[in-house]
Amino acid sequence: TLQLQAPPDLVKPEGGGNAAMSIMPVMGSVGSIAVISLGASGSGGVSSTRILMGAVILVASIGFVVMNLLRQRSTHRAAVTGSRREYLAYLAGLRSDVREAAAKQRVNAEWHMPAPTALAVLAEEGTRVWERRVGDPDLLHVRIGTATAPLCLTLEQAEPAPNSQPDPVAASAAHRFLATHST
Repeated sequence: TLQLQAPPDLVKPEGGGNAAMSIMPVMGSVGSIAVISLGASGSGGVSSTRILMGAVILVASIGFVVMNLLRQRSTHRAAVTGSRREYLAYLAGLRSDVREAAAKQRVNAEWHMPAPTALAVLAEEGTRVWERRVGDPDLLHVRIGTATAPLCLTLEQAEPAPNSQPDPVAASAAHRFLATHST
């Protein structure tokens, strides 16, 4: 029996709290912009330099928030991609083991149950003619055709943990793996 690991859990994006924490500096910047831009100047009016400085601070703060949100998004994508890549690499390693077991099973089946077209050649050769004795369990077993057979290994998928949300891509890959390699 070969038990597959459960697919990895779906990677959750960072919550809205992180976005709110990114927006907090902008809110603080708006207050400082108001103080700088609208604050009293020596001549009693609002200067264009102060308005320009306030606009630059506002644009820089918004840029900071946008860059922070983009960074969070790319970090989440990288985590999802890495998790999926790891699981798919695990399945690829299992695939080679399962294919090797299937090849050995096929060779064994062809040795014990040769193709009907090969029986004449085997009888003429003579080395295997009397290998089945009266007490052998495979006495008088004959192959009359071909068909699919279950794999000599039993493939089972591990039960996911309670309350887990498996990644749909990895779960689909595991399902396809089991469906493809069980026979």
